[in-house]
Amino acid sequence: MENIIDFTDLISPAPFPAKALPDDRPARFLLGQALGEGSMCEVFEATDQSRAEWGDPRPKVAIKKLLPEFRQNAHARLALAQEFFKARDLLHPGVVRMYDLHLEDNEPMLSMELLRGQTLRDYLASPSPPPIPRLAAAAGIFAALSHIHQKGLAHADLKPGNVFLCPGRTVIFDFNISAVLPSDREKASSPIQSLVTSKSLPGHTVAYASLERLQGAPPTLADDIFAASATAYELLTGRHPFSRLPADQAAQKRIVPGRPDGLSRKGWKYLSAGLSLRPEKRPSAGEICRVFAP
Repeated sequence: MENIIDFTDLISPAPFPAKALPDDRPARFLLGQALGEGSMCEVFEATDQSRAEWGDPRPKVAIKKLLPEFRQNAHARLALAQEFFKARDLLHPGVVRMYDLHLEDNEPMLSMELLRGQTLRDYLASPSPPPIPRLAAAAGIFAALSHIHQKGLAHADLKPGNVFLCPGRTVIFDFNISAVLPSDREKASSPIQSLVTSKSLPGHTVAYASLERLQGAPPTLADDIFAASATAYELLTGRHPFSRLPADQAAQKRIVPGRPDGLSRKGWKYLSAGLSLRPEKRPSAGEICRVFAP
């Protein structure tokens, strides 16, 4: 059963929310096939029956729910709420669109845009992937990331598994561990954004984490640039730039990735800078996007 959620008192990791309001309406979402599963959540295709009742010709949405073992975990429930509040203002064709945060049968869930296509991870794992405009797709990653950064967020877990290849566009999704940047005072001081995610919840992916993240630094714009550059390199070449070694091991082995075929010298200058182990050397997402854009 869906209920109205009052977040005004949601300022500590208590059960989410503190009190559910009774509601006799049937469940709003009719779940369909499972679309994917992460370390903490699962995603389903669903029919929004409220939209269907109003005659919406596109009532299909994606529903993100906690895995059974996390459904009563207060920190996980709050992390799911945080994901919605952090990502709801991102309005860009390269970012998955968040619709709303719901509670049905005391279970929190997110409704969001239903993406058609496949993840970059699955595309790269295919033995014979269909041809796509890879440079344009890589440019799409940086265009979306530039918008995310302008809105005061660091994604904090960019990787091929969190990039979706849709017809005509590349889409970044999964803002579960995204971080509000310290300069965004208004968001950083709000009750929802100030909640600290439990250390028992999932963190960044080591193969795409910058050296500073591996050393314990918090997420930053520069960290996102490193992860996006590694992801874009893999998109362009089919190979991880450091053979999937963490940045610290790549530094010890002095691995230097080669220029991808078809990438201009100027494009490689910016992409290789994005892969630098020194954060101050990395360009902005917008700068890389402008170089990559057709």
